[in-house]
Amino acid sequence: MRKLVKADADQKTKNEEGMNVLHFAAQNNSVKIVDYFLQDLHLNDLNKPDGKGKKPFLLASEKGHADMINKLITLKLFTSEKDKLVRNCAVGEED
Repeated sequence: MRKLVKADADQKTKNEEGMNVLHFAAQNNSVKIVDYFLQDLHLNDLNKPDGKGKKPFLLASEKGHADMINKLITLKLFTSEKDKLVRNCAVGEED
């Protein structure tokens, strides 16, 4: 990740599905990447919905990544959005 930053890669770049680095980090439980981007680079504006309307908190919740969920809550990057099954990710309803 640091190599990309040193090569002047645009940290706000999105893929064809509208996902940015924070979406991928949340989905893959990569807390260190979140720490690096949000503390070192101050990229709080990465907490935007992807092409499917999902914010990073919902992606982490769908995968059950407790460490990432706690990190995003600490950073106040949580949400009460609902997934496609209308489950509230902030409440953590069971199937």
